[in-house]
Amino acid sequence: VNLAGEPLKQEIVERLFAETATQCVANLYGPSETTTYSTWVRMAREDGFAPHIGRPIANTQVYILDAHGEPVPMGVAGEIYIGGDGVARGYLNRPELTAERFLRDPFRAAPNARMYKTGDLGRWLPDGNIEYLGRNDFQVKIRGFRIELGEIEAKLVQCDGVREAVVLAREDAAGDKRLVAYLVVQEDADLSVADLRDALSRQLPEYMIPSVFVQLDALPLTANGKLDRQALPAPDSMMLAAREYAPPQGEIEQTLATLWQELLRARSVGRHDNFFELGGHSLLVVQFIHRLETQTPYRVAVRDLFQHSSLKELAAHIAATSAKSSDWNPLVRLTEGDDLRVLYAVPDAGIPAASWQPLAAALQDRVAVRVFEPLARGVEEIVAANVQALLADDPDGPYWLAGHSSAGTVALEMAVVLQSRGKTVQLSMLDSSLAAPDACAAELLAQAAVTSVEDATR
Repeated sequence: VNLAGEPLKQEIVERLFAETATQCVANLYGPSETTTYSTWVRMAREDGFAPHIGRPIANTQVYILDAHGEPVPMGVAGEIYIGGDGVARGYLNRPELTAERFLRDPFRAAPNARMYKTGDLGRWLPDGNIEYLGRNDFQVKIRGFRIELGEIEAKLVQCDGVREAVVLAREDAAGDKRLVAYLVVQEDADLSVADLRDALSRQLPEYMIPSVFVQLDALPLTANGKLDRQALPAPDSMMLAAREYAPPQGEIEQTLATLWQELLRARSVGRHDNFFELGGHSLLVVQFIHRLETQTPYRVAVRDLFQHSSLKELAAHIAATSAKSSDWNPLVRLTEGDDLRVLYAVPDAGIPAASWQPLAAALQDRVAVRVFEPLARGVEEIVAANVQALLADDPDGPYWLAGHSSAGTVALEMAVVLQSRGKTVQLSMLDSSLAAPDACAAELLAQAAVTSVEDATR
């Protein structure tokens, strides 16, 4: 049985094997512009479902490219382009659209070689197969991150118990844009939001995990059978992933519950509730820490909330550590290496150290990466705390600092302080544009390597 036209669901393959004598199912991928299908994977009865679209057919080339038209590394999402003998000539009487979608193939020597820009997202798997990640029509930007909603949807439908999934970026309250997942559950499935978040967190960074999961009996459709995104309901606080309620116990739990209730706009917060399941995200983490520091005697680091995300766990951590600003170290070691050069990264506010893991992994054989957790404080206090932690980690240097986005200011000020103490400093800026306040800073900026996070990872 050959199946094509729509992303293939595991449920269909399993039903074919269970209810018919079918011995093999082929998943065929490709648009009409490249002669119906361009990649395929054969699934034998004994092997079961394959969660990818396979490899190119004969006389076909598939490229997965970034926004600059460059090939992405294995495992990195990009847009699928298709070249080879199956590429059509173009669209009849539509020269502008033809020029936009049918491009010269820069990866083949033939002078007339062309490739088709599909608008689909994918990534190379280690075994040479291609994982389909949905369309790129639904790219959104939340808290500075560009997110492909189709990539999240593709991961959701792979989770146990999920039959259909749609993800939207909603701003139901001014200034609070967040990801909302709408799910249709398989029959008799007992879906746990905590399990869903756990499954997604193993495949996606924190900023791509939906804040809210809404379960529907069916997705709304238009009159012609297409998904009606406008009809998807706005979530309310009752749709958030609250656990079975148990009242907060003790002063710390009660204090945290009050802050969470105000910040997350939740009707009530129990001791088993999870900050992120209630709609929290990295930017709200920073706001919570700032309120905790300014309104209470307690203190936590950004990483503490990611590691102890339930109210009960976080309160116990605060009680056990009694952390004070004077003895807290903001430096997180992502990778080690005694003989490696060390990169000290200064991330933008709201970006946890864990978000730098892809860069650390890409550099792990050449560079050890250490990241300063963002502090909800003024620039001077942040610089002082970071410099103190840096000198404790390495008293002599030389030092390599990388400032990300608005935290480029912090990295620059740190470099000025270190240089004034006779230290050798190299400075890099990632997605950052700054004006130098004085001659010393101007000299440092003139020598700084300026790039983007994507280019740095590549």
